[in-house]
Amino acid sequence: MGFIFPLAHGGEVLKEFAGSRYLLYKHPRTAIGLNSRSFYMVVVDGRQKGLSLGMYPKELARFMVLLGCTEAMNLDGGGSSTFWLEGNVRNSPCGGKERSLANGLAIVQRPSGNGRLAGTVN
Repeated sequence: MGFIFPLAHGGEVLKEFAGSRYLLYKHPRTAIGLNSRSFYMVVVDGRQKGLSLGMYPKELARFMVLLGCTEAMNLDGGGSSTFWLEGNVRNSPCGGKERSLANGLAIVQRPSGNGRLAGTVN
């Protein structure tokens, strides 16, 4: 279960987030952010004792600003937080596997050179 809401605007962490009790706890979260040169896609694992507990929205907002984002949005999270890149799941989804979903966010680039994306971090 997740909610789409802004995390940061103008390089500043927003003071309040509209939502429900979901926002009061650490959960797996997914966010997208940008600045004048780059965009960032972040997936935070959670609900996995010994690996990751997740993040509060304010923690995620601070992290996005720390990365250099001037604008950032929280996307669907929880068990839906899965980062898929070049044919592989690159995080540890809280359900132990990739969840079947009816939607997602895809970034597509025409290959040049070796066909691999530049600037990715696992």
